[in-house]
Amino acid sequence: MHTEQGESRHGQFSATHDRPRLLRRLKTLRNVEWFNIPFLVLVLYLAWSDRSMDALWQRLTAYALVAFLLLMGGWYWHLKVAQIGRGRSIESQLTTLARIRMVASVILGCTSVALVASWIAGIGHTADRGWATGFLVLAWAEYVNYFHYQLMHDTRSDLERLRRTGKLRRSWLAADLDGMRRGGA
Repeated sequence: MHTEQGESRHGQFSATHDRPRLLRRLKTLRNVEWFNIPFLVLVLYLAWSDRSMDALWQRLTAYALVAFLLLMGGWYWHLKVAQIGRGRSIESQLTTLARIRMVASVILGCTSVALVASWIAGIGHTADRGWATGFLVLAWAEYVNYFHYQLMHDTRSDLERLRRTGKLRRSWLAADLDGMRRGGA
């Protein structure tokens, strides 16, 4: 949950961060998430050698999970821009994001089981299973990064805090969902 000054209950930004700077940061996070969706399609198209239907399910499933989480992440940052920049309530959208979290965890779990089975049974080409595994790991990392703990540490203050405490902090979305459950977003 964020105050008018762009600070949060869980300490994401200190009092020295001004609103325009915070909004620029949130817009950048949103835009990067959304840019990565078509960018990864291009990477997959260029990198995967087997374009047969046999390997298609592995490629599309792994990519779709990552793209879904990137889309959801971009939407969350877009909501934060509206909340902090224009003072809009995002509580109803947080309810939707809480549902997405439940659905995403089930899909990630089922996909993980299916991918392990494909490795055991030798389904598809090794390279395709490798790419699918890499993207599934990325999907899990995005899931944890949004719904549990901040994994991305790309600013000096994030790195300093991690070095000082040695602990990952709750992610912005996890903190907002916790705040919503306690009665205020």
